[in-house]
Amino acid sequence: MPQIRLFPAAALLSLALAQPARAADPAPAPAKPAAPAAAPAPAAKPSPAAMDLARTLATQETWKRGMDGLTQSLVGQFRGHPGSELSMPKDFQAKARTEVEALLPYEDLVNIHARQLSAAYSEQELKDLVAFYKSPLGQKALKAMPEVQEKVAMETQQRIEPKLPQVMQKLAKDVKPPAGGAKAPASPHGGAAPAKPAPKK
Repeated sequence: MPQIRLFPAAALLSLALAQPARAADPAPAPAKPAAPAAAPAPAAKPSPAAMDLARTLATQETWKRGMDGLTQSLVGQFRGHPGSELSMPKDFQAKARTEVEALLPYEDLVNIHARQLSAAYSEQELKDLVAFYKSPLGQKALKAMPEVQEKVAMETQQRIEPKLPQVMQKLAKDVKPPAGGAKAPASPHGGAAPAKPAPKK
């Protein structure tokens, strides 16, 4: 069975649309036994404005593209596994798509996003955002921004990655091996980080 390493488009879509809130739970007193976990409070139902904004930002078409990408990646892991000649039925891709969609149905994505929007914005702000994203400029922003962000990410990656080995070499000068002569940790960008040899006696 191939080891599947995926960059899940559906999960990426979900994370891009809503940043989950992080709450710190207080640690129990060390002298007392831990109390039984209380049942979680039911989540508040998102307002109509939050649902409207969620559907505007997380369109079904965007969700479908994410599902397509994840399905292709999943099937490709089976087809491209080195040294294997896997036999797949004709409906294998359709089955894979069904399984992928079950991981994050569209309505679940909308509800997750709507809950996070409700927590982040007031009701009036949600209505203002809906009005903006449904305006001509807002519609243009929804279509253009993903491409802009992709180009920015690509350009920054092209600028930074070639220079990382040089940065690693500079930083390696300040890294010393631990006592006992163990080797310095390997550099993730081209071989082991050079360590200064011990002076000869």
